[in-house]
Amino acid sequence: MLRYETLPAYFGDITRIDGRGLMPDVPITYQIEDYLSAKDLELDWVLKDMEKSSMEVG
Repeated sequence: MLRYETLPAYFGDITRIDGRGLMPDVPITYQIEDYLSAKDLELDWVLKDMEKSSMEVG
């Protein structure tokens, strides 16, 4: 048997976006070549950081 329920949730006033959200603590600067080659430097940094972290654990 499968039972599905919904719970009320309040997310605040989503019609008003205030501020800039979460700001990264690692500066990433794009060059024109990065834009032209459609590189995602943020994603590249995250993947490298995850790989580094997994090497430290394992």
